[in-house]
Amino acid sequence: MSSSGYIRYHGLLLPPIAHTMDSLEFAQNFAVEDSDVFAVTYPKSGIVHLFSVYFVATEPSNNPLSALYRLVLFLC
Repeated sequence: MSSSGYIRYHGLLLPPIAHTMDSLEFAQNFAVEDSDVFAVTYPKSGIVHLFSVYFVATEPSNNPLSALYRLVLFLC
């Protein structure tokens, strides 16, 4: 495999269409805060439903329909 056209980062060859050197440096230096929430799921295991639960749970207003409306717009 030729390395021309790829980005070498810590010994890995990565396609430039998916990564830039700036994005890799940002990921390397990313600081996790106590208030961060990670939603981890397997592909095809109900990610849409996970997002709807997340948006309803984190919506500051008491109207859960506004969060679901934003979710529908996000998915379209």
